[in-house]
Amino acid sequence: MDLNTLLLLTTVSGYGDVNATGHPYWSERAMHLYTNLIRVEPEAFEADYIAGGCDLSAFSDDERTPKPPLYFNAALNEVARAHSVDMESSGNFSHSSSDGTSFSDRVWAVYDQDTPIGENIAYGYPGVWETVAEGWMCSSSGHRESIMSADYTELGCGTSGTYATQDFGGASLTGSGPIAMAIHAPEVPYGEVAFMADWTDEEAPVRLRVLLEGRPYDLTLLYGTSGQGVYGIDTVLTSDFADSCLAYHFRYTTASGLEGTFPEDGSYLFGDCDSDTMWIADQRELGTGLGGGGLPGLQGTEDSSTWKRSGGGCSVTSGATIAGIFLPGLLAAAGRRRQRT
Repeated sequence: MDLNTLLLLTTVSGYGDVNATGHPYWSERAMHLYTNLIRVEPEAFEADYIAGGCDLSAFSDDERTPKPPLYFNAALNEVARAHSVDMESSGNFSHSSSDGTSFSDRVWAVYDQDTPIGENIAYGYPGVWETVAEGWMCSSSGHRESIMSADYTELGCGTSGTYATQDFGGASLTGSGPIAMAIHAPEVPYGEVAFMADWTDEEAPVRLRVLLEGRPYDLTLLYGTSGQGVYGIDTVLTSDFADSCLAYHFRYTTASGLEGTFPEDGSYLFGDCDSDTMWIADQRELGTGLGGGGLPGLQGTEDSSTWKRSGGGCSVTSGATIAGIFLPGLLAAAGRRRQRT
């Protein structure tokens, strides 16, 4: 991908918005959110680390110390995706591109050269959570260090097939809202869907909600602290929701009175949608979704968050096979400042 094309793809209208080609994908947003989930409370997921072959005893004190969420950077997102696509298409599992371009040259082409950068890559894991929690967090070859580093402020995640890339950057943040990333999960829900949003502010949110087809659901703290954590809610839907295309966005009010939305301008979609991007440039107000009637099989007052169902339904550079068990590949790299001659 040439630089001009890359810069064009990074152009979006607001923070958290999806661009014209559907980026970032759900898998990339999920990988970003899951990374922040671990950052705000790294000791909460030891069972997942054990599944990946390590435990908290392998972590340094700094790696066990909570860190604030990383913010989304569109340029890092595109660089990371382009590298995952290149690795999948070429079979070249390396921080260098198949044409020999180093990871630092790729990243610094679109990012501040006076800031630290880092990169994690992986392939072969069954999902994005396993890639982050069982793969990178269980590797002592720089992956866990990058995820838990206080030097980084921004992140871009790129996926292609089972190949994944994380590109980290340490630029100064200005004017950032309290939500760095938020998602629904799983990508294609069957009966139940969860919503999660990270939060970073001096205090807990006065209000943090997901509006699903214009219906509000209050999110509660799941991990971390009230001022630096991940909030969420599980919502059970009836069996016929799969025949609908559902839109959602998040709304917040901070203790200082700041109000806003994530994504900034539009809404994410899931379900039976006639959309390649799973995105609409619209945010539905309270009670306006699905013809004003709300969700099928749900009842409640317009401003209620309580709903009831009404019926219906680095050390490893390639993969290897040992005793029939596939070991996915991992590789990490880091750079501090570009050497200039």
